[in-house]
Amino acid sequence: MSQPHHTSDVTLNVDGRQQTVTVDHRVTLLDALRERLDA
Repeated sequence: MSQPHHTSDVTLNVDGRQQTVTVDHRVTLLDALRERLDA
């Protein structure tokens, strides 16, 4: 039986740009920056 995936909206300020992304709780900050923000 699979467990539900929990997500959160996270607002980050990177290089003076504020962006909000929805990430799974298992995603690290590094992965969110690389994959979602192209930082």
